[in-house]
Amino acid sequence: MKVELAKSISVTVSRAGWLSLSEQPGGAQSLWSPAHTAAWIALQQHGGDAPAAATTLAGHWGAEPSLVRKEMDAWVSQWVGAGYLRKRE
Repeated sequence: MKVELAKSISVTVSRAGWLSLSEQPGGAQSLWSPAHTAAWIALQQHGGDAPAAATTLAGHWGAEPSLVRKEMDAWVSQWVGAGYLRKRE
């Protein structure tokens, strides 16, 4: 799945690695774990290409690529559902 930002959002990462996403202006904030932060950053580095981002993360984490891909797909689906991302053709 390939995705892109769906709207104007604010993205912040805390010192502890937590990802904060909020719709601008004044939207509700959602917090995501450091693992989600890594996934979000990898997505940006790979131009929204979720499979490529998952492969990169699997290499960094020493994890099975298919398992990371499954998690990445679930997280991307959550971000799409929340309106932060949209699917790209």
